[in-house]
Order: sequence, then structure tokens, then C-alpha cells
Amino acid sequence: MNLYRSMKIAAGGLALLGLCQVAAMAQNLIVNGDFSSGNTGFTSGYSYSSSLSSGGDGGGGEGNYYVSTNPNNTHSGFSSFGDHTTGSGNMMVVNGSTVASKSLWQETVSVTAGRNFTFSLWMASAVAGTPAVLQVYINNTLQTTTFTAPSSAATWQQFSLNWTSTGTNSATIRLVDSNTVAGGNDFAIDDIRLVPEPGTYAAGAFLVGAGFFAWRRSRQAAAKKAATVTEVA
Repeated sequence: MNLYRSMKIAAGGLALLGLCQVAAMAQNLIVNGDFSSGNTGFTSGYSYSSSLSSGGDGGGGEGNYYVSTNPNNTHSGFSSFGDHTTGSGNMMVVNGSTVASKSLWQETVSVTAGRNFTFSLWMASAVAGTPAVLQVYINNTLQTTTFTAPSSAATWQQFSLNWTSTGTNSATIRLVDSNTVAGGNDFAIDDIRLVPEPGTYAAGAFLVGAGFFAWRRSRQAAAKKAATVTEVA
């Protein structure tokens, strides 16, 4: 009985360890990526304004952003739609700048060197036509993949790219809208994520599987032993 209990505890511990490892690996490293905490957890070269309809680059129009539940609340010409996360939560609504290389969103997070990661976000155009084109910089290196917003308004689309944390324990991620056209070029972003690629979950998944099969074998052994004792009796 003591051996059975020891095997059961060991198997359960192994399974729990695997589950914890998988959960930790799948955790989003971006703080407030869904903007549920409002205008916090990130920095921006754009100005924060509740009105995105007038002036330019600091005056309320181009080069401004606001964390809102509906783009139409910030500009009467923007489409009315909900965020990607729940349909009723926050998103970052942006009136694209006419100034090149202006950072619209930036955040620095700690990473493990040598790991492969997936960076992703959801983006929707606030107006149709002249969509935003986001460039992604990680540790000041321009990534080859760009994110072009949907040409139609109020349609959420996910974009992603892969990145390897070679020789570094931190990642400074910066988003720049390379479209500097004043007309249109208005959009929303939501659910920004940086997570290890699925391939790195393999070790955790293996531990979960190993724990389960060890537990099942211990149960089968205990049942067989009980049956033998019954027959002898």
C-alpha cells in the first residue's frame, strides 16, 4: 500500500509539474495587451486624446490615440464597433501620424535567451481605404513582416511574426505606422501577445503525458494486487 501511495503521489506531482510548465510557457508576456487596464503598461510617441477628429500630431487628429470601447466615440467619422477581446472592452484607437517613424506603441518585457517566440496582435480599420501598415521593431531591429490593416472597416484580423531571443534577456517591442497619409489611416489594435512558440511546449506536454500514464499504471497495478488478494482469500 505504501508503494502504491508513493507511486500515486509521484505521478500526480509529475502531472502537476507538467501542467504548470505548459501554463507558464503559454503565458502572455505583454502587460495589458488587451487594454483592459486602460492607458497603462506601455508607452507611445503619439499624444493621448479623447478626440481624434481635429488638429494634427498633438492637436487631436493625426498622431493621437485613445483607449476606448468604440472608435466612433473618439471620432464621428470612425466606424462603430466593439473590441476584439469581448466586444465590449477596451482597445487602442489610433489616428495614424503623418510623421514617419513615430512610435505608436512600445513595451519592454523580460524573456529567456535562446527561446523562439510569437508576437501577435489583432487590428481593425476604423475607416475604409488607405489602411495602416504597421512595422514591428524588436530591440531596435526592424522585423521583415509588416501588418497591413484590413481595407474594410470594423473587421478584426490577426497578424503575427516569429522572433528568437538570441543572446538577450529582454525584448523592447515598438510599433510604427509606415503609412503617413492623413486621409484614412485610422485603426484600432487589441490583444497584443508575446508567447513562446508552440514547439517549446513539448517538454511540458511530455511531463503531463508521462504523469498520466504513470498514474494509470499505478492504478492498474493496485487493482491487480487487490484482485489477487481477493482470490487467495
